Amino acid sequence: MNSASRRIVGMYSKEGEFINFPNHVDTSCSPEMWLSNLESEMKNAVKSQVYFTYEAMDSDMPKVPLEKADFNKWLSKDINTARTIDEVSLLHWVSSWPGQATYLSC
Repeated sequence: MNSASRRIVGMYSKEGEFINFPNHVDTSCSPEMWLSNLESEMKNAVKSQVYFTYEAMDSDMPKVPLEKADFNKWLSKDINTARTIDEVSLLHWVSSWPGQATYLSC
């Protein structure tokens, strides 16, 4: 919580991991209102962390094009989609993201 502006900017897990909220929660309104907003931001923050963690996990995989013509060219290429995981990359990925997000992304 930012005491100067009375806004909640993120949350900590019991392991000490911090996640920023996409939108800060203003606590100057009624408790019912800001607690409802806080709950929504907590859900949004976890969803976005899981999404970005999953995207980062697949950053080494070939991207499928959205356009049909490009997709046909992509299919005609010999693309190796087998996942090879080296320990350094895995440890970097796991340590870069909150634990709950990495667990849910696997």
